[in-house]
Amino acid sequence: MTRDDIVAGLTELVKNLHEAGVPARVQLVGGAAIALTINAERTATRDVDAPLTPIKEVLVAAQKVALAHGWPADWLNDKAAQFVPQGFGREPEWTVVHKDDLVTIEAASAEMLLAMKLHATQRRRLREVEDLLSLLPTCGITSVEEAETLYAEFYPGDEFTESTENIVTQVLATNPAAPPTPAPPTLRS
Repeated sequence: MTRDDIVAGLTELVKNLHEAGVPARVQLVGGAAIALTINAERTATRDVDAPLTPIKEVLVAAQKVALAHGWPADWLNDKAAQFVPQGFGREPEWTVVHKDDLVTIEAASAEMLLAMKLHATQRRRLREVEDLLSLLPTCGITSVEEAETLYAEFYPGDEFTESTENIVTQVLATNPAAPPTPAPPTLRS
């Protein structure tokens, strides 16, 4: 899914939720949040990850979008919800992408996205490099120590693996520049 696909899908989701009269909250994380708020040139993402409230009703509305576009049924899912930092360290931070009288769509803050991508790097290693190249400079991170400090704020008690430390070192060695901030998406309800 490209940024344009994500915007189109979320626009239709808002429309479907309005038609059903369902108040809802969608909190974007991962690639979709990065594409909408940090790096409009981010390469495609397979799906849109987001904690969803109320989950059942939002997924029903999302199913209609999937059918209309020929997308996988799980184009919008809450699989990454379990990785949203909660309860132990720095509280989750959200930026409003769309808000009307019924539906709120938010994206994780750049710092929270970076912490989540660093967390994912612990397991998925090099798969996260593209996002680290955007998020590290966007957050003003210039050293492994700064990255680990931010990570520990959101995930206290966790430490970087040697592999994660090496990946962050390699990414920072390229002296990445922050991408231009994309214009906020317009989602019409």
